[in-house]
Amino acid sequence: MQVSVEKTSELSRKMTVSVPEEVVQEKMEDRLKKLAREVKLDGFRPGKVPQHVVKKMYGDRVRGEVTGDLIQSTYYEAIQENNLRPAGYPSIDPLDEAAGFKYTAVFEVYPEISLEGIDQLEITRKHAKIEASDLDAMVEKIRKQKKGWAQVERPSQVDDKITISFTGVCEGENFTDGKVENFQVEIGANQMIPGFEDHLKGLSTGDNKTFEVSFPEQYGNAKL
Repeated sequence: MQVSVEKTSELSRKMTVSVPEEVVQEKMEDRLKKLAREVKLDGFRPGKVPQHVVKKMYGDRVRGEVTGDLIQSTYYEAIQENNLRPAGYPSIDPLDEAAGFKYTAVFEVYPEISLEGIDQLEITRKHAKIEASDLDAMVEKIRKQKKGWAQVERPSQVDDKITISFTGVCEGENFTDGKVENFQVEIGANQMIPGFEDHLKGLSTGDNKTFEVSFPEQYGNAKL
């Protein structure tokens, strides 16, 4: 096996591997002999098919299998011999020639990193200090994330989730495109504009309410 390596860029390498034809033929002969014992052809007893007949019929397929195996075995052997460290899978281009089998493998290698002078660096190790208040805050956050809901028979209050249907009117014009149905609001979560959720407290199932609110200056809709 002959191996040559070309540096095509700082991290790219093109490796060419050549395998002598006698090696290819030797491996093909072994496979053809095994195939001759297994193949069944009309006019021949099982296991008695002449090898030249088998080679004529299956030679191309067998050569493809042999060269495929050679690529796998010689590629890893070649990169080890040349101390290469591929950073990914190579792009293989087989080149079957009369003088033997040849292929090219194009791949990138890991960059060489020098640690010279690292012993002169000063490193500040940071330590995190966790207070009891931090634990309490995290527990409360998890409680809110994992909370469940149950239906109750009382007027709504802060931290309740209610389902409303509503319309919005500004200067006589409906700006909600009709009626917004089955919209869920958690009172106190500040998901609506300021003041909106305050008007949702003290409501019971089936209640209707009309109220006025002012939209923030930076709401994004000049008309509102």
